[in-house]
Amino acid sequence: ERSDQQELKLEAIRNPFTVYVDPASRISTGEDMDWCIISEKMKREEYQRKFPKEEQSEWREGAAGDRGTDWETKEEIRLAEYFRIAKAKLNRSPNYMDLNHIIALIMSSVTASLRFPGKLNTDLGEFVTNLVPFPGNHFLTASFAPMRAPGQEGQVRINFPDVARETFSQDNFTAAIDWTNGVYLSACALFRGDVKAKEVEENMAAIRKTLNFASYVPTGVKLGVAETAPEGFASSGLALVNHTGIAAVFERLITNFDIMFDNHAYTHWYENNGVSRDMMATARDTIAALAKSYRDAS
Repeated sequence: ERSDQQELKLEAIRNPFTVYVDPASRISTGEDMDWCIISEKMKREEYQRKFPKEEQSEWREGAAGDRGTDWETKEEIRLAEYFRIAKAKLNRSPNYMDLNHIIALIMSSVTASLRFPGKLNTDLGEFVTNLVPFPGNHFLTASFAPMRAPGQEGQVRINFPDVARETFSQDNFTAAIDWTNGVYLSACALFRGDVKAKEVEENMAAIRKTLNFASYVPTGVKLGVAETAPEGFASSGLALVNHTGIAAVFERLITNFDIMFDNHAYTHWYENNGVSRDMMATARDTIAALAKSYRDAS
């Protein structure tokens, strides 16, 4: 397939120590690697819930030194995702330019209403008012559609219902949040380019029914339409959502912090610059309280 017909998806890696890269890679940034493996431990109950059709082997306690116990215990299963870097699609390994391209598309869409006219134009102030129901819970997750590699010539033309669906596809958001154990606090969408206001409202009404909002907040999705699409696109969609599942991101940060903090890893750099361990612990507790506030909001 052509590279401009592929999807690029971003997801945070929960633990960088679980990434196993192509040993043939010689460049420090990993630009020349052909593959990588990312492993993750999962409770058996969660595995059964996420993969109900997959069979599980009957667990038996292995002998001492049995390497199979590294991948499977009575309570947990270790999953491994294999990624072959899309050289055939991009004619190169993905790099920071791909990430910067996605960020630029998102930020240009966020500010599009300030720069271009539109029939349902919405300024940033209205977005903030609708997206932040509680003062501390102002961490938003973004999605852009259609996703494509940078530097591709010609316009991406996709019918609007597909653009709208991809905009709110969970796999398309730029943070690996916990969709299954959380609810939407708020959501907004901004579409740009060759789209009709009536078509936007009709498609978003259907998508809204699939979004699990908290019972105590308004269930509407704030909409905006700008007439000018990003360069190289006939139309595009941006979603900004406030979802309580973002707590999972903070909890992963806390877990990784605790591992390094308890082992005094890298803390000397901060202590040498006037940041005491008590100050670090206070910052850690602040993030833990933030994660709890999002969980409580569910």
